[in-house]
Amino acid sequence: MENKISFTPDARIIIEFPSLFKRRFYSFIRGYKQEQYIIIDHPAHNKRPLPLEEGMVCMVRYIENGLACGFKTQVIGVSSRPYPLVFLEFPRSVESSNLRKEDRYPVSLAGILSEERSEESSDNKSLVCDILNISRGGCLVSSPEAFEPETTLFLTVNLPEQGEAENLETEVKSCSKAGQEYQLGLNFADLLSPEYKKVAAYLENLKLLQVMV
Repeated sequence: MENKISFTPDARIIIEFPSLFKRRFYSFIRGYKQEQYIIIDHPAHNKRPLPLEEGMVCMVRYIENGLACGFKTQVIGVSSRPYPLVFLEFPRSVESSNLRKEDRYPVSLAGILSEERSEESSDNKSLVCDILNISRGGCLVSSPEAFEPETTLFLTVNLPEQGEAENLETEVKSCSKAGQEYQLGLNFADLLSPEYKKVAAYLENLKLLQVMV
């Protein structure tokens, strides 16, 4: 759906440059001028600014007033002094998805957790986990290892009737000891990704089956 365009200074965003990098990066909005540009911190990897040039196409995702929002744009300028900043073309439209509170469904699904996307590294460490419940906003998993809150994890799970949802980006919101395992409360970080659409479709099936608690 279409949503009125607005940006909050200091809001964190996820930015992706599909023609240049396979991974996504975090940045912050520092300001904007209506219909002209948005200013963000220069995204970095391993503490080095990305090699960005004018005309590079990118996808920006962020949360605004309870909505998961996203838009396609391009780099229109890069500034190194006095601070490393990037100017993005102001978007003509923004796609959004409501983050309203939804029912949580008990499930028993096997999943795989990793700290990097599966295609990014051949020696990427992964952990088998059990998904205990799931909602539109996130899920509760049982993990053999603990993780600090705000850690980014990627979850892969085979969803009944939907197939494999791969590399779902999540953020750890809570971690508590439960016997020999740890229970992690995970928030889905990118509700506009194609893989997340499989989760949404799976939840619609659960709703029809009326298994919510």
